[in-house]
Amino acid sequence: MKSKAWSLALALLLAACGRSHPAGDAVAPPRVVETPAGVEARIDGERIVLSNGLVERRWTRSPYRTESLSDLRSGRQWTADTPDIALAFAGIDIADRFTVSGEPQVESLPGGSLRVTSTLVPAGLSALPLGFRLIRTVEMYPGIAGMRQDTRIESPLPLLLSGYTLDQSRPQGEGLSAQMHSFRAGADWRDPEWQRPPLLIGDAHGGSWRQSSEGGSVAGTAQWLSVAEAGGGRLFYVLERNDLASSVMGFEGGRARAGVDFGRDVIILGPLEESAHIENPGSGPGRHRALLPGAPMSLESVFTGVARDADDEPWQHYKYLSGHRMPPYRREVTFNSNNVDSNLISTGAKDDMNFAAFEAQLAVAKEIGIETFIFDDGWQARSGDWCPDADVPDERCHDPRRGTDEKFAPRFPDAEFRAVQERLRPAGMHLGLWMSPLHFHPSSQAYRDNPQWMCLPISAALLLVNQAQPDDSSNEAGIVQWNPEALGSGGKAIDHIESRIREAIEVWGVRYFKFDFTAWFDCVGVYPVDMYAYRESFMGMLDRLIADHPDVTIQMDETNDYRLFPFEALARGPTWYQNGSPETRASLHANWLLTPWLPPYALGRAALRTGDLETISADYQMAVALLSHISFFNDLTAIPAAVRPRIRAWMDYYRAHREELASFTYPLLDEDPYEGSGWAAFQPWNPETGKGALLVYRQDAEEASRVIRLRNVPEGRYRLLEAPAETQRQEYSAEQLRAGIEIAIPARQSARVFRIERLP
Repeated sequence: MKSKAWSLALALLLAACGRSHPAGDAVAPPRVVETPAGVEARIDGERIVLSNGLVERRWTRSPYRTESLSDLRSGRQWTADTPDIALAFAGIDIADRFTVSGEPQVESLPGGSLRVTSTLVPAGLSALPLGFRLIRTVEMYPGIAGMRQDTRIESPLPLLLSGYTLDQSRPQGEGLSAQMHSFRAGADWRDPEWQRPPLLIGDAHGGSWRQSSEGGSVAGTAQWLSVAEAGGGRLFYVLERNDLASSVMGFEGGRARAGVDFGRDVIILGPLEESAHIENPGSGPGRHRALLPGAPMSLESVFTGVARDADDEPWQHYKYLSGHRMPPYRREVTFNSNNVDSNLISTGAKDDMNFAAFEAQLAVAKEIGIETFIFDDGWQARSGDWCPDADVPDERCHDPRRGTDEKFAPRFPDAEFRAVQERLRPAGMHLGLWMSPLHFHPSSQAYRDNPQWMCLPISAALLLVNQAQPDDSSNEAGIVQWNPEALGSGGKAIDHIESRIREAIEVWGVRYFKFDFTAWFDCVGVYPVDMYAYRESFMGMLDRLIADHPDVTIQMDETNDYRLFPFEALARGPTWYQNGSPETRASLHANWLLTPWLPPYALGRAALRTGDLETISADYQMAVALLSHISFFNDLTAIPAAVRPRIRAWMDYYRAHREELASFTYPLLDEDPYEGSGWAAFQPWNPETGKGALLVYRQDAEEASRVIRLRNVPEGRYRLLEAPAETQRQEYSAEQLRAGIEIAIPARQSARVFRIERLP
């Protein structure tokens, strides 16, 4: 009996130490799952291994730690024996030791990818309650030197989560340096000269739309961190989170990490960030998130990658982003009716689009090659009800001013866009709508029936402003904020919002949405949510819609801070990045600043400045627009008839060669185009196929030619075909393209565009 008791005690001790079998016992063979595309998971009693021939990561199961992370192309091991995830509660780091409970699950995904899901529980003595666990998933894909990691927390007791590390490493080697990028929205008011808002506590977040820092030690707000060795190899993290102060990354004391520190955040003012920015400038108590029993919390995704050099790094992430994260939306030429507005049938922000105006705009849209026709805010009778303004019995579809002036007559023949679709479909165009789904107008039926849906306290002030001047500026569209998780007689607010969007998709045939006015606030009351849960509620709705309707494009307006920019937005569609009609230098500046990390085809802005056509040709403006989410933001009838054929020629060229143009892109020159006196050049490119394009712009530069060196060109011979006719053709070797080719542009404010083919 005594020997059996000691045997049992020894078995329990070994199990607690991560040994499932005493020495000498037979060990089960490893479980191996391999896809035809070459992604392999190998799991045994001691470790988990994921590999795809480019990158390999090994984890020990008890404790759960990265045993090694290696770039198989170079043989470079980047880290060894380091914990992946760490949690902080009430401002104290108390949990980075976990062990795998039970058997990890392996799931095959479409395209030959694998997902490994492990349940992690605290290892040894822990301040965490019994029953606390993490659900950690890792996805690896064929042909991509990296992996995506997701984490879900489940707790049986309430806990205050103050931060977490989503992935970390201790890179090994000599001469290591780091580079960190923070990508900023706020293009309504942010530019290179912008210094700070009048009221500031914390980081001014000044300057333009990317802030970068580099050196042997870096830390701060960021979404991209890269650690480079002297030989050029790189380990990098991309945090799929917006530019909240709490999005933190760093390389300090030999440790690289990507994570979140809620204590950095104080209040987010959304569209008012231009006037005031408040964050915690140092350490100490701040925000937290409440973990509640029965309410699992999903943390943000992080992509961990390895690269051979600076050119390979963004390419590896782009393959993941475009192939496994971004929905397959149509990269179409769009028109938005925002500027069809002389207050003829409106008084504030709403445009003047009724059915007659639609038909006039449609005639020109056909001429210039529009593919998606987007009605801006004027289409809706009342924000919150989201029904086309029409003469139908449903009062939700009536402008509240109807009958007070003949200018407020019904805009459309019906409330389901049937008459509109009868014109669009024969023209081969899709229907799009502007919406502010998280806001409402006080006259809406939804608000009258469900006043509990308001987000208090912010909406108390917004309601007074909107009611005092219901028809002025943005008030005409509605500026009062919903609490998406609040309950009313109509159920939950977010469910009402989702139902209206689904009707637009399934009944009206809408295939494109531009979502605006989105900002994240704390809502108090019977159904409180903090700003993080607010954002997650909205994103959950987006993800449900995309899953059910992958053919629908969702564009986030990112012209004010703290929406979803960059990677939370790009994972769901394109962005609307610059309001108004930016000068060509500003458009080129945005591309120069954000590539190669972000694809320029996802950046929406006005494609044409009609007022500049006498000095800046349509050819030059269209060449600039090719590297954007092409959007005409004008009154189309104001485009001179003589110019329309040139616009159509470029749009036809774009549609014929969308694969090469709307692609991953390298910037090729160091100078900032914002000055307007130099040159700019960009290379949309697939370095694995050797296909792409070269776009070169002479701004107001004195010199009439420049030598342009292409990046990441594989060996071979190439043919350059000049747009749009492609009658001019030149051949070069890869060595010549890498060394640089001379591009002559005789006239200022002109461009040359080439498609690049790799010859057999």
